[in-house]
Amino acid sequence: GHITRQETVSMIPPVVLNAQEGMAILDMCAAPGSKTCQLLEVAGGIGNSSPSPSNDGDDGKDEEKGQELEPKGYVVANDADPKRAYMLVRQLRRMNSPAVFVTSCDGQYFPILDDDKAAKGTMEEGTFHRVLADVPCSGDGTIRKNPGIWKHWNQLGSLALHPLQLSIALRGARLTRVGGYLVYSTCSMNPVENESVVAELLRIGEGALVLEDPRSRMKGLIARPGWSSWRVLRENKNRTRRAMKDWKKKNNAKMLAKRKEWEEKKAKEKEEAGENDGTNGDKDGGEEEEGPPAKEAKLDENQTAGGGGGEEKKEEAKEEKYVPSPYETIPYVPPKTWDDEALRERTTSL
Repeated sequence: GHITRQETVSMIPPVVLNAQEGMAILDMCAAPGSKTCQLLEVAGGIGNSSPSPSNDGDDGKDEEKGQELEPKGYVVANDADPKRAYMLVRQLRRMNSPAVFVTSCDGQYFPILDDDKAAKGTMEEGTFHRVLADVPCSGDGTIRKNPGIWKHWNQLGSLALHPLQLSIALRGARLTRVGGYLVYSTCSMNPVENESVVAELLRIGEGALVLEDPRSRMKGLIARPGWSSWRVLRENKNRTRRAMKDWKKKNNAKMLAKRKEWEEKKAKEKEEAGENDGTNGDKDGGEEEEGPPAKEAKLDENQTAGGGGGEEKKEEAKEEKYVPSPYETIPYVPPKTWDDEALRERTTSL
């Protein structure tokens, strides 16, 4: 035979769902399949149909022919991840029941199987008698058996999962028949993933959904009322993971040694600059500094020290010396007049 290990808290949602034999049940996030097996044991019971009437007088043989083994209800097990859905199939093979149907699609967009417009607004509206939405969550409620969650936990996880959880719950509510049950469950203790989703679901339903307390029909169930108000945590910009990682990177031993070396170098340069300033001040108070050396004019190769040709070339250089135009100003200053002489001078300067 086969044995399946299942935790006690994992058994509570199918029990709260109050599944009964012959019902149509949808498990929106079924993998790994322990809850699905639990629902299948109840809803997918196999019984004998009534025997067909006999015409040949052999009642015993006709009763044996009329006995047909058929499931009275069925379970649709869905999971968005194909790999997890394959694991779900392997788990359900242990049950060996024909009353289960495995699908792999996003729970937010699970198709409406029976979209009968005539049934809208009546007791026949909907597809499934029971819907279980065991949605993806941060899993902080399993810390006692998985302490590694603390290492990666932050408040942003629940805020990111909230829209997904609400979308799956809304789809499940639309697939539930009038008068049926929708059970929403998580493995988290964060009110953003629990009470917040249920409150928004009831608000959007506008009276079409009613919150029911199962303790009245389940003796021995230990529970307490949910929160009606809670705080939404936000992350300090200076304490984010990225900021902490950058801080550790900038304050490791290697960076601290380099920073100290750089500060010492800067302090040394500052001291040297102060000493140089003091030396220059002493020179100003004592002797006057000598001016810069006069630039020596280069003589042309053909020019001689005592030749007359050199004096002529000096005069030509003086005449050809470039004189900037008054219009070459930044910012631009327009001329006073725009006559031909002003335009000619401006054109020459450009």
